[in-house]
Amino acid sequence: MRPTLKADEIYGQVKVALDIIRQELFEKQDFDPQTTRRIFTVAIAYGGGFLLGEPIYQRLKEEAPNARLVVRSV
Repeated sequence: MRPTLKADEIYGQVKVALDIIRQELFEKQDFDPQTTRRIFTVAIAYGGGFLLGEPIYQRLKEEAPNARLVVRSV
């Protein structure tokens, strides 16, 4: 198997982008739920937010008291 000319042309850019993604996903393991102030967005099928939103919110409040939860219907 050989790469196409286009694949050869964009290889460098794709490699840089993937390296950045890998670094963000795998090297930053310092997440602490007790101190995070992140906003977590959860997409739930229409109507499911009524059933699942409150339990998710309660669990987040216990595990990450400073975080915020946004529930969106899809």
